Amino acid sequence: NRPLTPPEIREVQTLLNQKGYRAGPADGVGGPKTMLVTCLVLSDQFHLETLAPVINSFCHPATNSVGV
Repeated sequence: NRPLTPPEIREVQTLLNQKGYRAGPADGVGGPKTMLVTCLVLSDQFHLETLAPVINSFCHPATNSVGV
């Protein structure tokens, strides 16, 4: 895995917010609110094929590369 770039994080946040999840502002920072929402999305079995790998990287602390 490689670190997510701020534009990639921003895209995740935007998509989550558009789907009704409150991931916070689409600022490109993978903070605690973004991480919590992404893990909740996974636990809800919410899958967007293009988004799933990025969401997955937030929810695995051992491989988390976003610095949070």
